[in-house]
Amino acid sequence: MLQLGTAMRQPEGGPPFPWVVERLRELGWEPGRTLRLDYVQTGEQIDVESAMRLVAGRGAAILLAAGNERQLRAALAASGGRLPVVMVAIDFDPLALGLVRSLTRPEGNVTGLFLRQPELARKRFELLADSFPAARRIGAFWDSNSAEQWEATEAAARARGLTLLGHRFPEASHDYPGAIRALGLAPGEPVAVMNSPAFFAGRQPLVAALLAGRLPAIFAWREWVDLGGLISYGPGFRAIMRRSAEYIDRLARGAKPADLPIEQPDRFELVVNLRSATAIGVDLPASMLSRADETLD
Repeated sequence: MLQLGTAMRQPEGGPPFPWVVERLRELGWEPGRTLRLDYVQTGEQIDVESAMRLVAGRGAAILLAAGNERQLRAALAASGGRLPVVMVAIDFDPLALGLVRSLTRPEGNVTGLFLRQPELARKRFELLADSFPAARRIGAFWDSNSAEQWEATEAAARARGLTLLGHRFPEASHDYPGAIRALGLAPGEPVAVMNSPAFFAGRQPLVAALLAGRLPAIFAWREWVDLGGLISYGPGFRAIMRRSAEYIDRLARGAKPADLPIEQPDRFELVVNLRSATAIGVDLPASMLSRADETLD
């Protein structure tokens, strides 16, 4: 039996295991028979380092580290250099940090996927500015996990001569209506939401607060747009998690992490929720809508 272990902050609606399990099932692994998922939720009661040690100690054959740098460091430490680690590096660059030596031949016991979020954050800001050309102020939500994205967004705002109003959220509190009030954002003023595990976990109240304030916003994943967010730009989160399952499958069948090149997604989707545009009373330029890969009517 393949025992897969991970530690993750649980998003609303459950962890993203359904997409991993979905693909593993297609590849021949049957939950409860040939596949066991050992999941420890992190939060106030247990930190990610302790959680990763728990799942490793309970017999995990492969560790999944999906999210920020701390997730991967915790998995590497818990692995003892012995267990294979599949990473989905969403909020950091493992190559720049020296956590892997090469993308084509990673060496060590880690492989998987990663996104260059700072570059995507800059692109999202440019899309938002293009969508609201009359806006002179743009809000931004960020936290410690998305500091590099915030810096890239600041640079993009300076290049355009726009005022960027940033709100950094503390670790323990995500008062979205309070953040909107603190920035003094008026209805119709756009907001760039950095990608962060905490924001993803709280995506429902975040979207609700933005809609209540009639604020158009851009996000990293379409999951926000499905809940009523206005715009998203990035790879499909479901597709990334399914791809991580293919790494897990190959490792479980005997491949070595060092022989599996680390991948970067090369397909990005621009998704627009037109229902939300109507609800908050904003009009998007036809030039921007023509670039959308999907619109929700």
